[in-house]
Amino acid sequence: MHFYAEEMTKQFPARSRPTECQICHRSPATTKIVYEWRANYDTRDTLVLNAVLAALSLALGHVWYDTEAIEFRTEHWFCSSCCHRLCWRQTCSKIITNACIVILIIASIVFVCAAGVLCYLVRTSATHEEISGARKFALVGLGVCIVALLGTRVYRAFGFPKALMGLGKSPFSYVSRSRE
Repeated sequence: MHFYAEEMTKQFPARSRPTECQICHRSPATTKIVYEWRANYDTRDTLVLNAVLAALSLALGHVWYDTEAIEFRTEHWFCSSCCHRLCWRQTCSKIITNACIVILIIASIVFVCAAGVLCYLVRTSATHEEISGARKFALVGLGVCIVALLGTRVYRAFGFPKALMGLGKSPFSYVSRSRE
């Protein structure tokens, strides 16, 4: 991960101003956008420490998890039209991702409730039609959960244009975006 952070910092160095847009490569670059990236990860030391303290922290009712972090910053220059499209693209992708998270939470609740009703109907010897209806409802809830879970990956897939696709690899995610 350190290597990736160094490579991205070299590929998109700070205080460099290219003469052309980094997306279309046709228009002059006029707008600078700075992304700050962060990745939280486990090392051998943090993993052992977390494993040892997990039972104690759960017993005390306090959740604690230690990780290491890597942060780096990249600067990008775009023409005004590409910058405008990129901002809209990222905003729409973020809205879709957040909507999928909400749908995932609601569908998970529906799925768990439907599975509970299905178990109850099976135990009480309900009719075949009642069990079939509850099973279909549970399967639809599970299907919506799977689709919504896949939808949460929209931002990583569509948030950045192909010219900048090397950025945003897992576990890195951008912390902030700013115009300077």
